[in-house]
Amino acid sequence: MGNELTRRDVLKGSAAAVVGLAIGKADLAIRPHAVQLFDGSDGGSDTRGTVRRTVYGGDHMEYDVLLTGFTDTVFVIDQNVSAPWPEGHDVSVRFSPTGLSLLPAAVG
Repeated sequence: MGNELTRRDVLKGSAAAVVGLAIGKADLAIRPHAVQLFDGSDGGSDTRGTVRRTVYGGDHMEYDVLLTGFTDTVFVIDQNVSAPWPEGHDVSVRFSPTGLSLLPAAVG
């Protein structure tokens, strides 16, 4: 998968009852613009993660963030190019509900 703007990341996990989805394993598709990063040193109650890759994209920054408890990174696009997050920095992660989709777990 390339890092094009339409890329969606998928995390594996478990789901409660959602319309049209059985209780059990599920995948969460996350649009890159639906993720906000904040300084992780404040110890807030947000999801925590670590920046694994930082790329300057001209008018935006691209990040791969490893969320605590997961093995795959989440691809993030951030419009703030004036203060990029360095690789290895701990961040708090918030998700916009309009950019998330819960899907049946992929087989295999």
